Amino acid sequence: MEPATGVSGSDGGGAGGLSRWTVLGIGVAALVVLIGVTIVTAGDDNTSDGGEVVTRAEAALDKAGIADAQVQAGENGILTVSGVDADDSGRIPDVLAGVEGVDDIEVKAVTGKSASNTPDSKPADGAQDAASSTDKFVATPKPPKSTPKVPLPDGVERMGVYQGGKLFLVGKVPNYADGNRRINAAKEILGEDNVFNLYEVDKSSSPSDDGVIIVAEPFVFPAESADLPESFFSLADLGVAIMSRFDQTQMTITGHTDSSGDAAANQKLSEERAEAFKTYLVDKGVDASRVTVVGKGSSDPAFPNDTAANRAKNRRIEVSLKGLLLGE
Repeated sequence: MEPATGVSGSDGGGAGGLSRWTVLGIGVAALVVLIGVTIVTAGDDNTSDGGEVVTRAEAALDKAGIADAQVQAGENGILTVSGVDADDSGRIPDVLAGVEGVDDIEVKAVTGKSASNTPDSKPADGAQDAASSTDKFVATPKPPKSTPKVPLPDGVERMGVYQGGKLFLVGKVPNYADGNRRINAAKEILGEDNVFNLYEVDKSSSPSDDGVIIVAEPFVFPAESADLPESFFSLADLGVAIMSRFDQTQMTITGHTDSSGDAAANQKLSEERAEAFKTYLVDKGVDASRVTVVGKGSSDPAFPNDTAANRAKNRRIEVSLKGLLLGE
C-alpha cells in the first residue's frame, strides 16, 4: 500500500500536477451566437411610458458595461437595441430581464450598427446563423495572453484544456461548421464567457476524431485514501452536468496509485478510487449503467515515481466520456 507519510495528494497541484480528465468529443449545442441587434418587447403599448422604458434600458445596459448600445422605441411597445457586437449581444437578454416595463425579450441576429430598427427587418448582407456558419467561427472572448501549455496526446487532432473554470479549444477541425458545433456545446456547459476558441481549420483533419478535453488541474488523492477530496466536488459536478446534458454519453473512470507498497493492494485501492467518483455521480442522479470503473494500480504512472511529490500526483483518477455527438 501507499505510505501515509510524505507529500499528500493535495500537494501535487498546479499545472505541473496535471490530472488527465479526458472527454472524448464535445457534442453539439443548440446555442446561437448573436450578432448586432437585439429586439426587446416592452409590452403592448409604449405610448405612455416608452421613453421611460428606453431610459431604464439604457441605464441597465450602461451599468453592465454595454455603453455603445442604442435603444429606440418603435410601435406596439417594441424596443430595438442596436450597435452591439456579438459578445455583448448575448448578454442583453439577462441585462434587460429585470428592467421595469420589459415584458419579453426576442433576439434577431442582424449585423452591424446600420441594421434596421424594425422587428421585421432582414439580416444585413453577409449575416448568417453563427451556429452553423461555414466561413467563420462563432465569437468567443479574446483568450488571455497566458494559456495552458498542454501538448496534444498522440493521435489526437483537437482537444480542449480545462483550467480554472475556463476551456481552451485547440487543434485542427475539418471546417468551420464542425468547429462551431464543438464550440457551442462547450458554451452550453460552461457559459459564453468561459470558452476560448483557438481552433485552426485544416481540411485534411478527420471529422470522426471527437477530440479530447484535458483538465489541467489536480484531481488526486491523499496516500492510502479512496475518499474523494471535497475540494474537487465542483469539478465532479461538471461531469454530472455533461452526463445529464448528453444522455447517450458513456463514462469510464480509471483509478491509479503510486508505486509504493504491495501491487495487489494498490490494484484494489485504484478500483476503490474509481468507485468513489462513480458513487458521487450516481448520488447526483447519473445512471450507474452509463459509468464503468477501471483500476490500474500503479501500472500507468503519469509521472515518474522518483519523488514524494511525483508519487502524490500519481494517486489520481482519470475520466473519459464517449458518444457526446450521438443523436445530436
